[in-house]
Amino acid sequence: MSIGQKKICLRYQGSAWLSTAVLYMNLLQISSAIRKFAPILVRIYSKYFIPLMETEPVGKIINISSELSFKGRSNACDYCAAKGGVNSLTRSLALELAPHILVNAIAPDPIETDMLLSHTEPGHVEKEIDIPLKRLGTVEEVAATAVLLVSDDGNFYCGQCLSPNGGAVLI
Repeated sequence: MSIGQKKICLRYQGSAWLSTAVLYMNLLQISSAIRKFAPILVRIYSKYFIPLMETEPVGKIINISSELSFKGRSNACDYCAAKGGVNSLTRSLALELAPHILVNAIAPDPIETDMLLSHTEPGHVEKEIDIPLKRLGTVEEVAATAVLLVSDDGNFYCGQCLSPNGGAVLI
């Protein structure tokens, strides 16, 4: 099963869905990268920044999830499960690394990207914009969420999953 292919959850045999490329790319790679780099951030923080800082966090990690982690979608159980795992990983790491490193996630959708626009299924894009704001989000709107989280204005966000989604999660 590769990224972009659809498969009904009930058609997976045994634990086959656990080894899909979708799960690997969307959850296991994030977990692996954080395990590799978070200790480095903690060491740098401890050595160079603790003496300079009194209360403000120094490190920030932003994971990328999806609004589908909250809603779910038929034929996308591996993707939705992986992104739900990213949300749980975000909260757990936030508890482990705070107050010095803040971990949060962004769960956007539907966003105007090449991947979304490349769907060949008739009516796919029209279905995606059938949300309260009646349009696709932009990459810039997702970037603005990231800018908030990494700025000083984001210093009280810890373990949160912000979802710029035009109201899609309400449907």
